[in-house]
Amino acid sequence: MREIRSINDQHTFITTVGGEIAHELSNAITARGNAHLVLTGGTIGIAVLSGIPIATVDWSHVHIWWGDERFVGHDSPERNCVQAHEAFVALVEARGAHVHAMPSTDDSLSLVAAAKAYAGELELFHSAGSASPAFDITLLGMGPDAHVASLFPAHPDAQQNGVTCAVRNSPKPPPERISLTYQAINQSRQVWLLVKDPGKHDALTEVLATQNDFAVPASAVHGTERTIVWTDDATLGSSS
Repeated sequence: MREIRSINDQHTFITTVGGEIAHELSNAITARGNAHLVLTGGTIGIAVLSGIPIATVDWSHVHIWWGDERFVGHDSPERNCVQAHEAFVALVEARGAHVHAMPSTDDSLSLVAAAKAYAGELELFHSAGSASPAFDITLLGMGPDAHVASLFPAHPDAQQNGVTCAVRNSPKPPPERISLTYQAINQSRQVWLLVKDPGKHDALTEVLATQNDFAVPASAVHGTERTIVWTDDATLGSSS
């Protein structure tokens, strides 16, 4: 069952989501001794990072991962990890967070080898019965075609087995990407969709009317404990 959280004011949206991230990470650390957080890119995905009250979390027990990455140079502004660095990652890394960025083209690996390398890193923290951690929170943006991470509708690479996939010929540039798979994302305890853009109303409407349809990728991701859609009334198409 998806939970819908609609918050119209931008500042309130950012601070509310950020505060909930900190709260859930601290709960995970108390319960299991560590926490695993998956970041996303995009305007709202980066913005919510600035709303996390950093001082309230023991970051030395937190592992930071990414749901997908553009396979370009390590310092390219197109990379999600570069976008997140100034807003959040550098601050928590200084407090002891374990940061796991996906490989870049500067690592002398092919796209396929880079995806396999990240899968190998995930496996070091795997949960019972899986080759990846049970992420505590996976943050996902959503495109106007309802894609999440780099899992695009009807794309031949989107349903690869394993926990990572090498995506070629992405319909959205750049063409080569690394992504977590549906399998890895759906092992997350909580999956949070961040969708705050009236231009994505039609896609969100389709997602909310659909379950587990790979032609509507955002409908096929879910947490084992909670799935939350963070949005606003303009995107939902309802009045405030």
